[in-house]
Amino acid sequence: MLESLSYYFIILLFYYFIILLFYYFIIFRGNHSVQFETTQYVMRLLHNNDKEFFISLYQDPVTCLHTGGVFTLEQAEERFNFCLKRNTVGTMLTFIIRNRIDNQALGFCALIWSKTLASVEVGISLKSENIGKGIAKEVLPELLNLAFNNIQIPLLMIRTDKNNLAMIKTIERLSWPTKQVTTVQINADRKNPDDAKVVYTDADCYWYIENQTN
Repeated sequence: MLESLSYYFIILLFYYFIILLFYYFIIFRGNHSVQFETTQYVMRLLHNNDKEFFISLYQDPVTCLHTGGVFTLEQAEERFNFCLKRNTVGTMLTFIIRNRIDNQALGFCALIWSKTLASVEVGISLKSENIGKGIAKEVLPELLNLAFNNIQIPLLMIRTDKNNLAMIKTIERLSWPTKQVTTVQINADRKNPDDAKVVYTDADCYWYIENQTN
C-alpha cells in the first residue's frame, strides 16, 4: 500500500514539474509579448524590430562610457543576435524600455542567468540623451519585482563601473536590502573559482540583492 502511494506521489510530482517547466520556459521566458510597466515606461522583451535601436546603444560613446567602450557595427550586430537568441532559450531576458506615451525606445534592462555565478545579474543601459532623467530609478525596482515575485529568483547581483556615481546612488537607494561585496568575494563566489576566463575586477562595484518575499 505504501509503495503504491509513493509511486503515485512521484508521478504527480513529475507532472507538476513538467507543468512548471512549460510555464516557465514556454509561456513566460519564451514569449515576446511578456512585459512589465511603471508609471512612465513600458518594458517589452527584445524583438527583431529592435535591432536598429539596440545597435545604436552599443555605438553611443556616452552610453558605452561605463560598459567597456563602443562596439563596431559587426560587434553590435553579434551582440544583438546573441541577446535575441538567449531570450528565446531562457538564459537571458532583455527588455526594451519605452516611453509609455509615445512608445519611443529609451534603453534596455536585462536579467542574465550566469554560468559563472549562482546569482542572476541585473543590468540597465540607456541612450545618452536619456541618462540623468530618473529612468533607472523608476525601472529597476519593477525589474526586481519581476525577478523576485514572478520568476522567484533567490539572489540577484548588480554591478556598475566604480566611476558611475549616479548608478551607484540609484542602487544604494533601492528599497531592497543590498549587500555590497568586494572583488575578492565575488570571485570567490564563482562556481569554478579556478576558471581564469571569467574574472571580476576592481573596475566595478558589486552588490547582492536577496529575495525577501519568501
